[in-house]
Amino acid sequence: SAKAADEADRQARGDPDWRRVNPHTPVPEFHVDRLHTRLKDLSAEIDAHRAELVELLVQFDDKQGWTAVGARNCAEWANAHLGIARGSAYEYLRVGRELRDLPLIRALFRGGELSWSKV
Repeated sequence: SAKAADEADRQARGDPDWRRVNPHTPVPEFHVDRLHTRLKDLSAEIDAHRAELVELLVQFDDKQGWTAVGARNCAEWANAHLGIARGSAYEYLRVGRELRDLPLIRALFRGGELSWSKV
C-alpha cells in the first residue's frame, strides 16, 4: 500500500513520521505519482471513517445519547462536541438512516470505495 511505501521511504531516510513530530512541520514533497496514490488512499480512508462516523452518529441519536448533556437534539450535540456544523449533522443523520436500507451503497461507502459526495 502507499501508506507502507511512505513509511518505508521515511525509514530509509531516517525520517520520523512528520505528523507526529510537530503539527506545524510542512507536508513532505513527493513525486507526482506518489501524490496521486497518496491522495486516492487518503481520500478512501477519510470516506471510510466518515461512513463509520455517520453510522455511529445515527446510533447515538437513536439512543438519545445527547440528552445526557442537555442538548436539544443530536445535531446540536454534534456541533458542540464534534465541531460538526448543525446542517452537516442533520445531513449525516438523514443519509445514515437511508443507508440502513441501501446495503450495497453502505458497504461501498464503508469500504472507502464510494465518496461522501457520491453517497
